[in-house]
Amino acid sequence: MVPPQVNPTYRHPKATGQQWVDNLLHDHSRCFENFRMQPKNFQRLHAILSRGFGLASTREVEYIKALRMFLWAAGTAQSQRQMHERFMRGLGTCSKIFARVLNALVHFANDVIRPKDYTYSVVPQELLEYTLFLMAA
Repeated sequence: MVPPQVNPTYRHPKATGQQWVDNLLHDHSRCFENFRMQPKNFQRLHAILSRGFGLASTREVEYIKALRMFLWAAGTAQSQRQMHERFMRGLGTCSKIFARVLNALVHFANDVIRPKDYTYSVVPQELLEYTLFLMAA
């Protein structure tokens, strides 16, 4: 009887969080899978948030690294514990990073995403069916 063939274990060197992200940013499809955006859009968002929406470096982490960590966690539905494991940062640091980047994104969204009509005097056609439901209630 011939013993079963077993493939040898492939051991690849463990990349740091920074090395892993750098590799992602050079591969368009992997970048999109993990950050939900292309590398050029990542760079644009980074520039926008750092110039006008309060995303700044701290003692714990540079702001570009914070954005990378946030986008990975938010884009792939990861927990802060998984951020801690992937990027080798403390849980408290991961929590602060997430909150800081989220705060900058909220300020950005408030500036960019706004209704055309601030008074809401006209209901958009797409929402009319919901207004009928509210009137009946």
